[in-house]
Amino acid sequence: MDYETHQIYDILFKKILTLSNMAVINLINGIFGTRHPTDSTVRYNWTEFSNNNLKRILADTIITIADRYSYHFEAQMYKDSAIVFRVFDYSYHHACNYLSSEEGQLVLRFPEPIIIFLCEPDDLPDTYSLILDFGTQGQFTYKVGTFKFLDISPKELDQKNMIILIPFELLKLRRAIKQERSEENKQKLIDLIQNDIIGSINRNFEAGNITIEDAIKLKRYTNALYLHIYSQYDELQEVTEMTDETLMFDIDYLEKDFEEKLAIYHKMEEDFEEKLAIYHKMEEDFEEKLAQYQKMERDFLQKEDQFKHKERDFLQKEDQFKHKERDFLQKEDQFKHKERDFLQKEDQFKHKERDFLQKEDQFKRKEQDWLNEKALIQKQLEEQARTIQELQERLSSTDRTQQEII
Repeated sequence: MDYETHQIYDILFKKILTLSNMAVINLINGIFGTRHPTDSTVRYNWTEFSNNNLKRILADTIITIADRYSYHFEAQMYKDSAIVFRVFDYSYHHACNYLSSEEGQLVLRFPEPIIIFLCEPDDLPDTYSLILDFGTQGQFTYKVGTFKFLDISPKELDQKNMIILIPFELLKLRRAIKQERSEENKQKLIDLIQNDIIGSINRNFEAGNITIEDAIKLKRYTNALYLHIYSQYDELQEVTEMTDETLMFDIDYLEKDFEEKLAIYHKMEEDFEEKLAIYHKMEEDFEEKLAQYQKMERDFLQKEDQFKHKERDFLQKEDQFKHKERDFLQKEDQFKHKERDFLQKEDQFKHKERDFLQKEDQFKRKEQDWLNEKALIQKQLEEQARTIQELQERLSSTDRTQQEII
């Protein structure tokens, strides 16, 4: 294959890899079996080198997803035993450019490599290997997997969301058409274009796997690749015109649809600008209210500080009160203790008082008895005194009588 032809496929492959982030991430997920979200960031790590003709061309494509996961794509149109060394070389330079450090150790992190073969050789290996000999430290086998595009059906491309490779489906009939431009081969080519390629692009666009810009570009790339491969055959002139007309019609339809959606988008953008102006006004009002709120917040913080100061004073007084309360409770406890002693003594006093009253009552009774007895004795003494007096009087009378008698 001549250099210019190889460049056509190389350029087309790189254009395909610069479609929307969503489409490229779907391709990576399909080929490598990953599950990167389709809204992840995509970074292209393009490198250049000079060939023998001193033409500067883009080297292999290394794509980094989410600033962490790197994937190295190499598209090949022919078998090349040295390809594994070139892949290693590009990957090594990429790793050097993004040298990292983990736990104090320098780390060369190589991208995940894949070689996509767009050619037809039957003896393509599943992997290429390169032995890295580190002398006494041992050997390491660097392996690069291969992706044999022509073995993949359009259905499988659909299922794995690898639709952006669909223009290369045109290569599947290249050898057959080159050998024979029969009606059967013509029909196969028409079916391939109409159903497998255009149909797949439309289905994936409707399913949301690619954007409208992706769909337009894929159809343009399909038309360009078709013209490169098949326009040289006069027998396919009718197919060429039909393909060109179909693709251009689809592209015009998509562009018209895109323009309508773009007009809607511009209207939405205008509405958004109006809403944005309203939002800015609301934001200004909010800023004013925020300033008021901040002033209120400062006032509140000042009052809060005053409150905290008063609260500290209160807590100090509360602590003093609790101290006094403890003293009071102690004294109250002492008072209750004394009160209990007083009540005990009072009870004892009452008991003694009852005893005293009983004794007093006894004394009074005895006194009364004594008084009664005294009165009786006094009465008896008075009677005895009267009796004595009577006796004295009688004696006196008797003495007078005796004196008279004498």
